[in-house]
Amino acid sequence: HSAVACALEQNNAYVLKHRKAPQTNLQGFQSAKEFSASLTATRRKKHRRLWKRLGEQGGVKFEIRGPGPQASIQTRQALALKRKSLEEQGTISRAFLNKGFEPFFHALASDKNANVGFQIGTITLDEKLIAAEIGFMSGDTYTAHIGVYDNKYRKFAPGHLLIERMLGACIENGIEHYDFLAPEDEYKQSWSSENIDVIDFGLPKTKAGYLYCSALKMAGPATSVLKRVLPKSFLRIAAQK
Repeated sequence: HSAVACALEQNNAYVLKHRKAPQTNLQGFQSAKEFSASLTATRRKKHRRLWKRLGEQGGVKFEIRGPGPQASIQTRQALALKRKSLEEQGTISRAFLNKGFEPFFHALASDKNANVGFQIGTITLDEKLIAAEIGFMSGDTYTAHIGVYDNKYRKFAPGHLLIERMLGACIENGIEHYDFLAPEDEYKQSWSSENIDVIDFGLPKTKAGYLYCSALKMAGPATSVLKRVLPKSFLRIAAQK
């Protein structure tokens, strides 16, 4: 734990949620080619086959962009695709419910002077965006914030094809750590080499605060149960609100 986490625990703070953030340590690789060679033979063969099959559908291209007009356009497309994907899955995202969430990323994608390390990696097919990852470079670490792919091309696994190329690009740019952020989804674990603890704490100072933290702590398990028992159609409607 960090010093802050230890201090919070000593002050009897509520542990509201304990998750893992998968991370890939890239320090041992000198090039993207060397990283790809470290994958299993089966995985390398599968990815080559999928990339070839995708290319048979049209002109396929991988690119990474910093802030600018094209990055702004692709960020809008990526966020719209992510929202659509969440709604189809019946997943309620607190981030997308926040009205300032999308404008925030739109602004970063447009502002060349922001100097926050914003970038968007994409795979396009005949100039149509089919997979994207929005992230940030900071020092020797790249943090992947939003990843999405078009479900129409699911059979080509564009999300995995994009991650492999993003990891390679990070190595070529001297990045040593690729942070997938929490939670520890299966697809992230398939690329990661280690996990970082991520703990949400609540430190109430009033009775109302104690009630609020207690409610938040109970909400996690309750939400998981509701997602298992409620019909997918209900969840899809809820996600659109």
